[in-house]
Amino acid sequence: MKKILLFSTILFLFAGCNYHIIRYGYDKSKNNTKLCDIIIVKQKTISDSVATKIGEVKLGNTGFTSDCSEEKAMIILRQEACGLNADFVNVYEENVPHSVNDCYKCRADFFVYKNKNNKLFSTNDDVAHQNQNVIIKEVRVKKNSIVAMIASGVLGFVVGAFIFYHQ
Repeated sequence: MKKILLFSTILFLFAGCNYHIIRYGYDKSKNNTKLCDIIIVKQKTISDSVATKIGEVKLGNTGFTSDCSEEKAMIILRQEACGLNADFVNVYEENVPHSVNDCYKCRADFFVYKNKNNKLFSTNDDVAHQNQNVIIKEVRVKKNSIVAMIASGVLGFVVGAFIFYHQ
């Protein structure tokens, strides 16, 4: 019985280590997970006359998500877009990591151009998601998370000592 309980606990803890992905308008089984060069832009208004939306994705965490950096999210978005043969991705909602929650979460739409010669975005528009910029932001967030964790521990110790000595 103890082995079953231990196995169940381990399975539960590691079952949700990756992003929770919700897809709208397309199915993963039809989607190839190759990685190609896709432009990712943020919060752009896309005219229906220029591009057609072919799908949408929401990346969230399960509560046990451990590998949920912005860099990992960009890789997932690129894989999903490549599998759909999209021309670009528009991230229209994002929750950036902060001291309480260090997971990057977002919602994004996948688009194809109606006229391949009339492109809205170039690789210069993908500046916000170049690997160096993402890594620099993540280092800042990790430092802030460590500071918040240490401050919480010290505060807990002080409050606990105060309560213990004043009984």
